[in-house]
Amino acid sequence: MLTALPRRQIGTLLLFTGFLVFSFWLMLHTLGYDPETHTIRIASTLWSDFGAHLPLVRSFSIGSNWWRITHWQAPQSPLFPGEKIRYHFLFYMIAGVLERAGLRFDWAVNIPSALGLSGLLVFLFLLIRRLFASTGVALLTVLFFLFNGSLAFLKFFRAHPLSPATPLEILSADRFPAFGPWDGGPVSAFWNFNIYTNQRHLALSFAVCLAVIYILLIHDPKQPLRIRFLSGLGVGVLAGSLFFLNQAALLIAVTYLFFLFFLHPPARFPVLSAFVVLVPAFLVYRNITADPAAIGIDPGYLIEKPLTAGKFLWYWWHNLGFHLILMPAGFLLASRRLKLLALPLLLLFALPNVFRLSPDMINNHKLFNFVVIMGSAYSALALYRLWRLGRGFGRLLPKTLTVILIFLVTVSGIIDISVIANDRIGGLYDYPVVPEAVYFLNHSAPDDLVLNSNWFYHPASLVGRDIYSGYAYFTWSYGYDKDAREEIMNAIYNAPDGNTACRILSGQSIDLVELSDKPEGFIKVNWSLWKGSFRPSYRNSDTGVSIYRVSDICPGL
Repeated sequence: MLTALPRRQIGTLLLFTGFLVFSFWLMLHTLGYDPETHTIRIASTLWSDFGAHLPLVRSFSIGSNWWRITHWQAPQSPLFPGEKIRYHFLFYMIAGVLERAGLRFDWAVNIPSALGLSGLLVFLFLLIRRLFASTGVALLTVLFFLFNGSLAFLKFFRAHPLSPATPLEILSADRFPAFGPWDGGPVSAFWNFNIYTNQRHLALSFAVCLAVIYILLIHDPKQPLRIRFLSGLGVGVLAGSLFFLNQAALLIAVTYLFFLFFLHPPARFPVLSAFVVLVPAFLVYRNITADPAAIGIDPGYLIEKPLTAGKFLWYWWHNLGFHLILMPAGFLLASRRLKLLALPLLLLFALPNVFRLSPDMINNHKLFNFVVIMGSAYSALALYRLWRLGRGFGRLLPKTLTVILIFLVTVSGIIDISVIANDRIGGLYDYPVVPEAVYFLNHSAPDDLVLNSNWFYHPASLVGRDIYSGYAYFTWSYGYDKDAREEIMNAIYNAPDGNTACRILSGQSIDLVELSDKPEGFIKVNWSLWKGSFRPSYRNSDTGVSIYRVSDICPGL
C-alpha cells in the first residue's frame, strides 16, 4: 500500500508516525502504573504538579465531579469545593471518563496526553509547510520545538567543560542545567518538555490553536456556502473547547481569529460562523466557572526589578538564545504576508511582558511558549536561506555557519531531553493499598466533603473525594481565598469544645474529618477534644491517622 503513495506522502506518514511514537514514549516514561503493587509511577519532575491533577482526574472517574455531572451540576475543584471551579478541567475530565470506562489510570491520562502532543507536532508541521511553502522550514521549526534554544547549555558546560566525555555527559544528564526562577538564574524552566509532561492539557490546547489557524488558512471561499459554514462551526467547536481546556490557549486562538479576519479575507465567513458556537460556549463558561483573578499591570514578567531595557534584553537573550537574532532576520526575509502574520505573535509576546494574567506571574509562560513555537518558523526561514546561499566552494561557509547555528539553538534542548530520559521514577501507592483511601471509598458518598489535616496526595483525593482545602500553592494560584479557609480549618481543629466544632462543621457542610498525628504546620489542634471527647470512626495506629464521621461526633446536627 505504501508503495502506491507518492514519495512525499510516504515521508509525511513516516514523520507523523515518529511524532506519535515520541509522544507516547515521553508520556509513558514519566507516568506509569504497576498493577502488581498498585503503585502509580511518577517521574520526579512531574511529582509536584501531578498533586493537583490526580485529584481532578479521580474526581471525574470515581468521585465528586462524576456525581455532579451525572446530576447536571457544574464541576468543582476537589481541592477547594463549594465554589465555582477556577481551573481548566476538560482534559482531566476526559482522562477521568476514560478511567471510569475501564482504562487503567496511566493509560487514561497518557493516551490523551500523547495524542495532544503528537497533534501539536502534526499541525505545526502542516501549518508551517503551508505558510512558508517549504518542507525544510517546517522540519526545522519542528526541530526547534523539540529542542529549545535557550542558553541553558552555558551553565551545563560550565559544570561540564568540553572534553572527549562531553557526549556521554550530555546523554547521562539527570538535572536540568537551568530551572529559573527557582535556581536563581535567568533561564526559565518553562522551555523544556517538563511543561508538557507536567501540564498534560497544554500540548492538546496548543494543538487545538494550531488546528484553528490551519483550518482558517486552508479555507476555500469557492466551496459551497454550507461547507464553509460547517468549517466555521468546526472552528467554533475547537476554539470553544479552549474555554474549558486552557484559557491561555483561548486567548491565543481569539487573537488569531481577530487578526485573520482582517489579514486573510477568505477566513472572514468561517470566523463569523464560529461565533454560533463561541457565544454559547462563553455563556456556559461564565455560568459554571470563575476567573482566577483580575488581570494586573506588572511589566517585566520574571525579570529582576526595577525593569530596564538592558535587563529586558539580557533576560530574553538568555531565554531565546540565538533565536533572538534569527527570528528578526527571518522576519526581514519573509514575504509581506508572513510579516503580517507575525503581528499576532508580537501582541502575544507583549501582553505577558506587560500584564500579570493570573495570581501567579509564572503562568504567563504559556503565551511565551506559543510565541516561541510559531516564532521559531522565522528562525527556520533564516537558516534555510543561509543554507542555500552561495555556489560551489562558496557554499561551504554558509552551510558550516548554518550547522553551527542549528547546534546552538538545539543543544540546550538535547540536554533537557536527556534529563527527562534519565529522570528518577518515584512511586505513589494507589487507593487499593492505602487503608485510609479504602475507608473513604467504602464509607463515604462520592459527594461527601472531607476536612483534611494534610495536603499533598491526600487519601481522600486518591478516590476522588473533595478535601476542604488543598495544597496552598495550588489553591492560591487558582485564585481561591485559601487564607480564609485555613482560618476555618484552625477554628475547627482547635475548637475549645465539641459544640463549637460541630457548629462550624455543620456550617461548612463537612461530612468527614481526617486528622493526622502530624498535621500541616499551620494547623493547631485541641488534642484533648479530638482524642478525648470525639471518638474516631476509623483509626490507623501505623499511619497515625484518625477519621471522624461528623454525623457520629455531632449527633444533634
